[in-house]
Amino acid sequence: TNDFSRHYPLGETTDNPSNISQITTICGAMRYNIDLIREINPEIKIMILSPAYRVAGKNSLNLFLTDYIDTITLMCETLEVKHIKTYDLFGDSDYQNYLNPDNLHFIEAGYRLIADRILGRI
Repeated sequence: TNDFSRHYPLGETTDNPSNISQITTICGAMRYNIDLIREINPEIKIMILSPAYRVAGKNSLNLFLTDYIDTITLMCETLEVKHIKTYDLFGDSDYQNYLNPDNLHFIEAGYRLIADRILGRI
């Protein structure tokens, strides 16, 4: 959610991290970091956890958090990385049961939901 709230551009799946202007996009940064991890350890299994529900409208780029999640999903498919979505674990009607009053950070019940999702996918 930091990238969303800091208004980082999504970019394109073809963004090349060797081009400094493209490393600052979500796609470019993901490609850079995943390539670096694989360079260091080619056998590693990488799993990306996309953001969970957050009370938020559009950011200054006119994008919703779900636009970032969709981009993360697409990049995980492009880079052949396991992806676990958590956005759908709770929503408008029950988020108070899983988030602190700041509507961003989890309480124990929220962490349990996410842990169960991860355990069910590994």
